[in-house]
Amino acid sequence: MPAEGSKIYLKNHHKMQPVPFVIYADFEAITEKIDTCQPPNACSFTQTYQSHRACGFGHKVVCHYGQSYSKPVEIYRGEDAVKRFIQEMFEEVKSLQSVMREHFNKPFKMTAENEIDSQNSSSCYICGRKYKVGDENKPVTDYCHIRGKYRGSAMMIAT
Repeated sequence: MPAEGSKIYLKNHHKMQPVPFVIYADFEAITEKIDTCQPPNACSFTQTYQSHRACGFGHKVVCHYGQSYSKPVEIYRGEDAVKRFIQEMFEEVKSLQSVMREHFNKPFKMTAENEIDSQNSSSCYICGRKYKVGDENKPVTDYCHIRGKYRGSAMMIAT
């Protein structure tokens, strides 16, 4: 736990950028009793008394860039729920990759206003760090590779 009054800063700024699609999924399971003997105290403090058998799942695809690319909730119940879930996820990935290729591959278009903003920027729009003369972390123009729109001036971290 941090000390009172201290601050925590986000270090993984690349995780702030939205992803085009998110799949929310949930499994349902039936718990089945397991007959076991008591484990010896020297080996374990955990006693297994039930197992979970998947019996169904639900999932929903949500698009960050527009509800028209999101999909309704899909629900499945059956003995083969795990196998069916994996198959459906592979199918979803193929479908979403197709949408990405067809609709989310726009060329970058920098407007005059974007150019002025980029040139006059004194700090990274993602992490907020100020640019310094002679700093090895140079400012770069960041844009959305999906929509082709300017995001802001960002700090390129030298590797």
